[in-house]
Amino acid sequence: MVSYRGMLALIAALAVAVGLTAMGARGQTSSDDEADQSGAMPAAVASAKPYLLFQAVGTGSETESSGACSGVPCSNMGVCSCIIWSALPFSSTALGNGTFTAHLNIDTDHTTNLPTSDGTCYQVAGVGKLSTGANAAMALNIAGTACDVASPNSKLQFSGSYTVTGGTGPYATTANGVGNATATMAHQTGTHKVAWTLIGTIHK
Repeated sequence: MVSYRGMLALIAALAVAVGLTAMGARGQTSSDDEADQSGAMPAAVASAKPYLLFQAVGTGSETESSGACSGVPCSNMGVCSCIIWSALPFSSTALGNGTFTAHLNIDTDHTTNLPTSDGTCYQVAGVGKLSTGANAAMALNIAGTACDVASPNSKLQFSGSYTVTGGTGPYATTANGVGNATATMAHQTGTHKVAWTLIGTIHK
């Protein structure tokens, strides 16, 4: 039979064993768990930059001439004309102020008539660049359709999309984004006014 003193000694030994086991379990907590308990985000998540809502608007001059834009082939367009938007000042969300240039080919060989009028639609495709500094720019692909409304001296209403394809300077490794592109422009040889907008997302 176990004596009273022996029983007390056994209880004390069990208590010590339980305490040591608990300490060992706490000592095995992973560093990830500790990071989670501290509320800190993993480094990869903390360093990721978000996509931002982006809107840019601007006005300026465009110049149209026959033939494809330099460095932007007509591809399957057939006969095309080149529309150049030269350093148009813009203001925007996400990027602030800067200039926008574009070289767009307009397909004059394949057209579509509007069903409710005598208006005509043309396919438009080319490249653009959003510059916010001497060596800070985002390159864009732009494509869409430009239609007139068959009125005297009608303007073309362009509606399409943009895709960011790269960047320089601070945008060299992170530039990305997609969205809608619209413009009101002329379709006549010479220099004319243009108004445009870009609305979508940007990753800078």
